[in-house]
Order: sequence, then C-alpha cells, then structure tokens
Amino acid sequence: MIRSVLNDMYEMETFLKKTDDINWTVVRPPGLKNEPATTKEVLTHEGYFVPDSSGNPIGNTVARGDVARFMLSLLDSNTWIKKGVAIITQ
Repeated sequence: MIRSVLNDMYEMETFLKKTDDINWTVVRPPGLKNEPATTKEVLTHEGYFVPDSSGNPIGNTVARGDVARFMLSLLDSNTWIKKGVAIITQ
C-alpha cells in the first residue's frame, strides 16, 4: 500500500518541477502525531529529512499542528518556493 502512495508523491513532485506558472513548496514531515501546534522551534532542511551532525535524521515524528503552523508561515516567505523541505521540531 505504501508503495502506491510513494509513487503518487513522486509523480506529483515530478509534475510540479516541470511547471513554471505555479509557486509550490513540498513540505516533508516525518511521521505525524495527532497533536496541536506547539511553540517549539521548527528546524528545516532541503531534502527528505533534517539531519543531525552525523547526518542521521533528527527525529521521527512531528505534531500535525506544527506542520500546519509551518505551512502557514510559508505564506509570508519566499524561502522555500519551488523546493522540497523536510521539517522537525526541536
């Protein structure tokens, strides 16, 4: 089942990369927790995960509310336009 989801995500990202008339950002959280937003700092990294100093993923879950908070912050920023960004809270 996860294979079809990952294939769909790959196709979606491939399509977005070919478009010139859409400003997009792909937000890549790790596993999601059903929790509200917090005031924790959101760490970001271009790619598929946020690495620690050894290059390993920092964490494996983030609150859905924090993902929403980060996505709303993108409305006032051009930092991640036409990029994929991994996020985690600290």
